[in-house]
Amino acid sequence: EKGLYSLIESIQQDLIRVGGQVATPERDPLYVRLETMADKDVETLEQHEKKYMKEIEVPKRFILPGATEAGGFLDLSRAVCRRAERSLVSCIREKHSTKLDECRCYLNRLSDLLFVVARWIEKCLRSESSA
Repeated sequence: EKGLYSLIESIQQDLIRVGGQVATPERDPLYVRLETMADKDVETLEQHEKKYMKEIEVPKRFILPGATEAGGFLDLSRAVCRRAERSLVSCIREKHSTKLDECRCYLNRLSDLLFVVARWIEKCLRSESSA
């Protein structure tokens, strides 16, 4: 789906912004020039998640990753995203900083979106193989 490619590209650009915000100390003169993460970025992810949720039924049991290759890559991406979120939480606690809260929220919502998109792709690929 063309929309999925656009979404992935947008997420990649957002992750570059997250990285810049995390890597740049607040006292650095460049920090004020950064395009920092905001509520709207998190809301955008939530809107995409809702869109894909309408098209799938999330199983009520634990899901083994990798039912399809594409789904497996998304599940792996989700695991990396969760790890990054945990590292960021440690950083926030260590520095007693609230400036990175939106980055944390973004990573949290992103991991949920990756889960949903993985299930959506698996559904689409199952439909194609049974057609």
